[in-house]
Amino acid sequence: MKISIPSFLTSTFVLSLLSTSIYLMCETFMSKFIPELGNLKSLGLLFFYSIVPIILVFLIKKFKIIKLSEESINVIYPFRFKKIEYRFSEVLKIDWEIYSSYRSSDYLRMKIFFKGGRHIDFTNVEYENFGGLEDFILNNVKCKRSISKKNKLRLEQAKTNRFDCALYLVFLSFCLYVIFISLIKQQSVLKYSILFLLLLAILRLVKHLIKYVNIVRKEKKNDA
Repeated sequence: MKISIPSFLTSTFVLSLLSTSIYLMCETFMSKFIPELGNLKSLGLLFFYSIVPIILVFLIKKFKIIKLSEESINVIYPFRFKKIEYRFSEVLKIDWEIYSSYRSSDYLRMKIFFKGGRHIDFTNVEYENFGGLEDFILNNVKCKRSISKKNKLRLEQAKTNRFDCALYLVFLSFCLYVIFISLIKQQSVLKYSILFLLLLAILRLVKHLIKYVNIVRKEKKNDA
């Protein structure tokens, strides 16, 4: 049996955004500060207020846990109290594609098609153990799949994301420096928490960067 593990970086980003928005909402309501704000600040707070329901709706609709057994794929939507079972014996085809949006990193999406027109998909931006889930599924199905296409897309993703990872590392390192300087002047539990999260995020980014660099190097060696 295998179960999905939510991506650390994605989870940290979503939870940080959600907690910051809730904190600002509580602070402004408790201090009755809203009537004293100018239009620009009011619009800024309105933006943070809108983040909370948007994230909650997104989590309710999209967040899922994938549980794999020897015979089936169970997709659990915990916030919707819903569970869907897909049998490995009903798999018709497995495919991969690059999932990306404007000015964002590329992520690999695995799509599984079943009898009756049903299908599921998940990406490596959602799950920390995407590769393990992928291998488990491939070892338990006998259907059409294009491993060469998967490897080609993985290489394409690595080439794009190694630059993005380096860019994010520079940005987070700068944020880490700013927080550290701020801590020297005035210490607080909130600043220590942010510092800890930044360090964890940087370590995870370094791990991803090394992985992408190794994928590209391996491909260059194979071509040589």
